[in-house]
Amino acid sequence: MYNIKIKIINILKTILYNRYKKKIKIDIIFNINYNKFGDININLLKLFPFIKPNKIKKNAFILGRIIKKKLYKYIEKFKIINNFLNLFFNNNVYIRTINNIIKKKYKIYKLFNKEKIKKDKIILIEFSSPNLNKPLHLGHLRNILIGNTITNIYKVLGYKVIKSQLINDRGIHISKCIAIYKNYKKFIEKNKNKIKGDYLIGYLYFKFEKKLKNEIKYLSKKYKNKNYNFLINKSKLLKIANKILIKWENKNNSIINIWNIIKELVFRGFEETYKKLNITFDEILYESNTYLLGKTKILKGVKKKIFKYDNDNSIYFIYNNKKNILLRKNGTSLYLTQEIGTLLYRLKKYKRNLLKLIYVVGNEQINHFKIFFKILKSFKLNIYKKLYHLSYNSVNFLNKKIKSRNLKYKNKLIFIDDLIKIINKNVKKFIKINPKNKKIELISLGAIKYQFLKINPNKIIDFNLNKILEIKGNTGIYIQYTYARILSILKKNKVNKRSTFYKIKNIRYILLDNEKYLIKLFINYYKILLQSKNKMDPSILINYFYKLTKVINNFYDNNKIIKIKLKKVKKIKLIICIIILKFLSLNMKILGIPILNNI
Repeated sequence: MYNIKIKIINILKTILYNRYKKKIKIDIIFNINYNKFGDININLLKLFPFIKPNKIKKNAFILGRIIKKKLYKYIEKFKIINNFLNLFFNNNVYIRTINNIIKKKYKIYKLFNKEKIKKDKIILIEFSSPNLNKPLHLGHLRNILIGNTITNIYKVLGYKVIKSQLINDRGIHISKCIAIYKNYKKFIEKNKNKIKGDYLIGYLYFKFEKKLKNEIKYLSKKYKNKNYNFLINKSKLLKIANKILIKWENKNNSIINIWNIIKELVFRGFEETYKKLNITFDEILYESNTYLLGKTKILKGVKKKIFKYDNDNSIYFIYNNKKNILLRKNGTSLYLTQEIGTLLYRLKKYKRNLLKLIYVVGNEQINHFKIFFKILKSFKLNIYKKLYHLSYNSVNFLNKKIKSRNLKYKNKLIFIDDLIKIINKNVKKFIKINPKNKKIELISLGAIKYQFLKINPNKIIDFNLNKILEIKGNTGIYIQYTYARILSILKKNKVNKRSTFYKIKNIRYILLDNEKYLIKLFINYYKILLQSKNKMDPSILINYFYKLTKVINNFYDNNKIIKIKLKKVKKIKLIICIIILKFLSLNMKILGIPILNNI
């Protein structure tokens, strides 16, 4: 269909030059909707800016006749509506398109894939990247799903992609957990096989923060001062945590041993959550292995006068007339230092093969990445041009607070494991299904992923448990239900979903409007994939997917294929069903939504 569009543009160029001696940039619209405006729309006011408005219609009529005559194999008719010349494809164009889809083995996206990809180049996408001081929560969930979906879109388009996770396994937050570990050692030993490790360590962090809060209140009364920075500097608890951080950087054996215990517990907990989400990584990096590279680079930056020592011996970088600390006065590093170190490690590992590095990190870190990129520019490291911060907004949980299992956390975070558990319960309530059926978990997973991905990353998600299981709404279960419905057509007609058909020949069947509409939406798929990739926005793909799914259900409701007696007509409709299934399957794979053969 897009080839016909090119043919039309070439005809228009020839006519404009031969008839009017004009060279005009021609932009025509491929109308993916099925309506009175046809398949190709040409804006006559833009095409004929040199002709008086009252004479445009006459010239457009001549133009329409010429195009219809030259492209008689493709164009059935034309209409002039509201200063637009509207061209209508004939039935053979749609049949040819179906044949082309069969030729490409039902891989619709390959029909128009013209991305020029160098096979040795790599797209590296860093996402999730949690700290070790708490379980994975809803903020992480949004991060994970965006990162994984963008990865899958790149892969479908033919790129070589590496899914990378950078775990922040060092720093003051870990030191706080180490500081309080001895007080809860027996509790942890007793419960490490009953409670997930990340919950246990999160509990330690919560206890430390609670003690710190009480200490700050006490100090505020003691010094009659409410200045937080003043009070923090007086905190004995924080001084202990900072001393532990220094000991850790100096490889103190007792501190390293506790650190290793904490790491093992948390990693095991994270792995369990990733397994539930069906998420894997190609590469896992640890900041404990890369931060020293960053420290070395910072010290070189001081010599080059890129960075400066402050009065307290800390090292800072000026950005927007503000001091940004890179190394604390005690010599320990911060996030920016570790960011630099990890990038240097990757540059050494991937050398010149890195085409793009995408950081999926919340919008609260926008300034962090601006400073990071500016530092790289100051070092004349042109790699900053290949780096991209894919930011996203927060998640609001609109229902009553979910209680975290086994442990009492008094904070605002909702953990992923607890969310999955409560949605599994809701599936059992709202859908007639055996409580022990494994489909419950698959329905829950589809519901969660769809709900998070359908919102533009820049917008806040208002997550509502009551709306994500509507079987005929803009939900994950609606997509799973649609797949099951179309599969049932093939089963009733004893056709395997993996069946392949030869080309359609000599069939005098006029496709129905909803069938033509479906084909046009299929053809537009590659364009949608590109938009999602270029704008780093999975919601573009989801919204298109939902629109298409409604048309698919309309097709299902209006086609009783098993009752059709003409074999050739039945064949076309069954081919369309297979195309639909292949399409749904591919999109569900990109989005990470489990496929169900029946609900």
